[in-house]
Amino acid sequence: MKTTLRRVVAAAFLWAVFPAHAMQRIAVLPAGSPAEAVKDLKQAFSALLKDSSFVEEFQKTTKTFPRYTVGPEGEKLVKRITQAPPEVKNIVRTYTESK
Repeated sequence: MKTTLRRVVAAAFLWAVFPAHAMQRIAVLPAGSPAEAVKDLKQAFSALLKDSSFVEEFQKTTKTFPRYTVGPEGEKLVKRITQAPPEVKNIVRTYTESK
């Protein structure tokens, strides 16, 4: 594999895996959603982390601990993912497409 391709693949991995792993899954609301809905969603995810049954099932299923990044830090992660360079997006898209 050429060095340039290796760098692009490595960048794709960093762009796709690390931010996604930090969030586990992405939950977003459309732009212009009511502030009350945004607040409720943030509170719901915060409550999940305090729910021992959820945490136990999550760990059993994923073999990892649940972590949620909400608010400004979560918004930064989403922005980073959506602003990945085109070559990185193409590699991630190709890798994640159903075969």
